[in-house]
Amino acid sequence: MVETVLSAIASGDVGALQRAVFFDATTRVKAEALFASLSPETRATYGTPEGMIATLMATTNPAAGMQIMGERWIDADHQILRVQTQYYDGRVRENEFNVQRADDGWQYVFPAALLDKFTAEAGRSRSPTPDSSKPSTGGKSDRGAALVGK
Repeated sequence: MVETVLSAIASGDVGALQRAVFFDATTRVKAEALFASLSPETRATYGTPEGMIATLMATTNPAAGMQIMGERWIDADHQILRVQTQYYDGRVRENEFNVQRADDGWQYVFPAALLDKFTAEAGRSRSPTPDSSKPSTGGKSDRGAALVGK
């Protein structure tokens, strides 16, 4: 799952990210509120809160490499992975990657704190709205799209 998400970010594959992301109840409320705050045109471009988050994820810095440093099973369907990620600029970060088993495989449980970070960055951004000819329901991101249109 970690490899799938990081590979999709690196290639700008919004569709793969959208399929990989899961929102818990807290994150869903926040994502829906952020999505509702966007202009109708921008909401139409993203389609869903998951499409919005997947598009944002596809425009973040891609990883040059990763290593799973540890794992902790919560139960048979939930696991927390400790992942070390190195970026092309030399930065190295270690973070928890919460995953859960779904009917069609594993999903990344998108953290509410990361949604808060995206929301704060969106408030500072003044870039143009993503090109509506590039829907967020699949395909590749232009990696330059930014969340705006409030």
